[in-house]
Amino acid sequence: MDEETRAAAAVGLALAKAKHDLNNLSHVARGWSRLLKDPRTGLHQAQEGIDAVLSAAEQTSELLSGVLSLGRRASSSEAVCSLTQELTVLSRGLRYLLPAPERLQVELGTHALVSCNFAKVQASLLEALFAVRDMLGDDALALCLADAPSAAGEPEVELVLSRISSKNPGTAPAAQLLRLRFPAERGSAAQLATGLTSPNLNPDQSSAPVVRPRSTTVLLVDDHRDVRRLATTMLERAGYQVLTASDAEEALITSQNYDGTIHVLCCDAQMPGLPALSLVSELVAARPDLKVLICTGERPQGELAEFPRLSKPFSYQQLVSAVRSCLD
Repeated sequence: MDEETRAAAAVGLALAKAKHDLNNLSHVARGWSRLLKDPRTGLHQAQEGIDAVLSAAEQTSELLSGVLSLGRRASSSEAVCSLTQELTVLSRGLRYLLPAPERLQVELGTHALVSCNFAKVQASLLEALFAVRDMLGDDALALCLADAPSAAGEPEVELVLSRISSKNPGTAPAAQLLRLRFPAERGSAAQLATGLTSPNLNPDQSSAPVVRPRSTTVLLVDDHRDVRRLATTMLERAGYQVLTASDAEEALITSQNYDGTIHVLCCDAQMPGLPALSLVSELVAARPDLKVLICTGERPQGELAEFPRLSKPFSYQQLVSAVRSCLD
């Protein structure tokens, strides 16, 4: 089985296994939403319902992001990244490839940044997991990431996938299925603490003050109506003027018909019709001072990856902070 076939099979298997959990989360969200519309629902119940719907939405988002990350496209290039962040998302999908999700134990004990091709790391993990998943029996797997100084004294990071025997889990030595080492990158203390590097603008700076801009216009482009409505409400609440478009063609027309300054283009990476990169190129050519923020649920490919990125789903504070960072 080649890498692409294995990745596609992993997504299919994980989605089938996750169906039960997704159905339960959907039931919670739909059930509480109907109760919230009922005028007989009291204030206390309404708050409980809002919390339940929000929790179900967050769990659904985390589950799907993990499952869909299993289908990451192969890449030939390396990039500096936080393995902790990447593996946190990936492990949510890997769990659903095992007989039971709790069979995968994850210990991510470092926030060091490394330079690697994570698509190849993921391919190696899937290959090792597929080789043993049908023979695990009652055994479990452990995915561990830790700092591991090299003999030369340079900091390194070690990733190990091991099989843990169910007969003597506390005493029996774990059988290593995969072991990878990476040189740790030297970054700022803030980068090492959060595992974030530019251009990913996804920190949740909930304590940061919101600066209300004056006459600052954002062109928001997203093909999903409800996503546009949500992001528009968030930006308008922060004081921005918002122009909206459902695709690249509409965005170009909106820009041509707007006489004022458009300060930020907030654009989805995947839309029907004209590609996002073509939209960005044409708008930047027409408006050289335009700042660009890519909002997407997946890592942008090619030249789009060079622009600041805000990962979906995002909170109010994350969106406002990302737009403000583009303007600073």
